[in-house]
Amino acid sequence: EPRALAQFLQDADIRLIRAKYLHDLAQSKRPLPRRQEAELCNFEFDGKAESALVSHAEVQNWAAGARTATICSVSHAWETREHPDPCRYQLQLIADRAAWYEAAFETDVWIFYDFTSLFQYERLLSEEERSFRAAMANMHIMYAHECTMTFIIE
Repeated sequence: EPRALAQFLQDADIRLIRAKYLHDLAQSKRPLPRRQEAELCNFEFDGKAESALVSHAEVQNWAAGARTATICSVSHAWETREHPDPCRYQLQLIADRAAWYEAAFETDVWIFYDFTSLFQYERLLSEEERSFRAAMANMHIMYAHECTMTFIIE
């Protein structure tokens, strides 16, 4: 049920990432930011500024059937303790695969990637810690929900 997924994302304050933003990062050879920094990130697409992260209102609209999108969760190993993808190998793979899905299905692709979707260490605010704990308690939803697809990077 899309509404249950949207509610979980909102309750745990999990943010999805626009695949077009990942493509922008890959093209400009910039690494993925932590969630804390990603909230302030914008990029330009088709001549207009877009936020890197999908808002909860957009996800709610998707769940209500008012817009289309494909939600993909990325299963991956962290390459270092500090950053999961410092050399941007995973980023390039995700950006490339997401572009295929966007072209094939003519829809936006929204990505769940833990480093950018969840608040990371060091979580300075109690709300960041609450969000992280709520997400981790039910992380299986992101990979097993009927409304998500999973990209596995081995």
